[in-house]
Amino acid sequence: MTTHWPEVGDQLPKLGNAFTRGCGRLVLALYEWRITGDLPNRAKMLLAVAPHTSIWDFFFLFSAMLAIGFHSHWLMTRAFFRWPLGPIVRSLGATPVDKGRSQDLVSQMTAEFQCHDRYLLALAPEGTRRKVPEWKSGFYFIAHGAGIPILPISIDFSRRLIRFGTPFEPSGDFDEDLPKLKAFFENSVPKHPEKY
Repeated sequence: MTTHWPEVGDQLPKLGNAFTRGCGRLVLALYEWRITGDLPNRAKMLLAVAPHTSIWDFFFLFSAMLAIGFHSHWLMTRAFFRWPLGPIVRSLGATPVDKGRSQDLVSQMTAEFQCHDRYLLALAPEGTRRKVPEWKSGFYFIAHGAGIPILPISIDFSRRLIRFGTPFEPSGDFDEDLPKLKAFFENSVPKHPEKY
């Protein structure tokens, strides 16, 4: 199966080499997943990945990240950062968080963007794999506070498709912007539709 491999521009943080790209592409080919859309050549972005109902979402997105060769960070519970797993997950992009301190996560991650010349952060707007009545606002206010665009990325299990959208500049009005962002994911079918 042929697929589109977005180009990794000179502003984007890079990950891996020809071997890791080959591994990521092999995984996607074995599972018959494809990628559409382009990866904007921006040094800092918040990647809003949805729908999120399964650990498989991360598996296929990480495989796509390896296949393309760009480096993104994501949040992971601090318990996973103990030896010997800690150094491995950190090198792959995991950022430790304390679940009990979610109230200051926006300010922590906004500050994190200021500390780096190049930094991509992938977050699920739902904030969990469980069914939620509405998306959380944290991802939006991290992007707005850091002055960076939100890049929507959909994971569609019905078509085995990872789709990159176009950068969205948050205005600061969450209620007005959210429907515009969610429209991109309208036809994406999650792994577990009953949770979405």
